Amino acid sequence: MSGFGRSGFEGSVTSEQWIGAHPRLDAVELSRSGLLRDGTAFEIALPYPVGHVRAICTAGKLSIGNTEIALRSHPRHGKSLFVCPRCGAERYHLHYVAGVFACRVCHGLQYPSRYFARKVPWTRLAWLRRRLGASPEAFTPLPRVSLYARRKWRLAREIRKLEADLIAHARHTADSLEKRRLKRPK
Repeated sequence: MSGFGRSGFEGSVTSEQWIGAHPRLDAVELSRSGLLRDGTAFEIALPYPVGHVRAICTAGKLSIGNTEIALRSHPRHGKSLFVCPRCGAERYHLHYVAGVFACRVCHGLQYPSRYFARKVPWTRLAWLRRRLGASPEAFTPLPRVSLYARRKWRLAREIRKLEADLIAHARHTADSLEKRRLKRPK
């Protein structure tokens, strides 16, 4: 595979470390629906084997099963915030990983968008193409450049390298998908 991103990207972040792979509590959404008022009881669906769990909001805390999460009000906006049970930081979201509610930082969860831009540099390619005076879309023709315009030649060289790397990346992705498809039982 070509040289996008950090070395060893494929094995550095597992699918279990993606933020979207785990259920989360959203303080703003619960507050809007009126579920963070004192005395309110509701059910939360958690993944197998836990299933549905009863949650009760009383006196500035949210009790989910045997876990208690403190609630605070945002100093300026007045919106409800969770206090992370592990680090004590105020958070809008708490994630449920391995039977524990905690913030993204405590669980070490990552956003996929941080790694996508490193792996496939579309924005860098578009920026270089605009700088050269070409269409920002990949693989469109580049404008003619004077023989004396060294900076523009450097830009064109980098654009060609990035586009060649994109082709190699697409080829690698297609090959790995084909291998997975062939391994699947019919």
